[in-house]
Amino acid sequence: MCIISQLMMKYKLIILMVFATVVISCKKATNVRLVEGESSGKMSYRLVDDSGAGLPGIRVGVYRIRSHSGGTYFDPSSLLDTVRTDKDGIALFSMLNPANYLVVPDSPKLNNVAYNIREYVQVVAGKEKKKVTKVSDFSGAINVTLRSSLDYVTPIRSMGIAVIPYNSLVYRPDNLKELLDGATIRGVTNNEGFVSIKVPADISYRLLIYGLYNRTIIYGSDEYRVQKDGLAYSSLYMNPINQ
Repeated sequence: MCIISQLMMKYKLIILMVFATVVISCKKATNVRLVEGESSGKMSYRLVDDSGAGLPGIRVGVYRIRSHSGGTYFDPSSLLDTVRTDKDGIALFSMLNPANYLVVPDSPKLNNVAYNIREYVQVVAGKEKKKVTKVSDFSGAINVTLRSSLDYVTPIRSMGIAVIPYNSLVYRPDNLKELLDGATIRGVTNNEGFVSIKVPADISYRLLIYGLYNRTIIYGSDEYRVQKDGLAYSSLYMNPINQ
């Protein structure tokens, strides 16, 4: 009887081991099928203005992220796909592998001012990532203070400040009036000689200071550049003029 009991226990143990192996194998096979069924995702990327209206016809590029020395950088050769935004400002990308991507719209404009947008968007398998970007959020500010060079204290008020995207090929002493006439970003100093001017981020600028009435260009300043939500400061001194 003892021998028979031992044999029965042994067979039960073998049967349980076989059953457990079958169950584990089935679970592994099921997981593989789920992963294979959701191997890609989608991205809905929308560009809007300050009122929330979509910006149509903007070319949007999606890039693989390149890494170097512990950081990431923009590599134009890593472009995966480009799509133009539709009438609602939406660019739809499908069949993207799960990953983080760099999204770069092609200089969308608001009020004839071009913005430089680069942002990371994560795509998950089996889902549609919806990203809404307000173009003007990619801005910083340049804070300018004008004071008299006679005493370095007296503020110079009611002077025009034009912000010019800087390019060494077009910014020359002999074409400053042309640049001023085409400037779309401007401000005027207040009674304290101060003005804060909102500008698109990650673009280099120079400032032109000019008389509001006689349009005489007083000063072409150094180069400025601000990051998103960043500030640049400029304290300038000049001889007071009669406008």
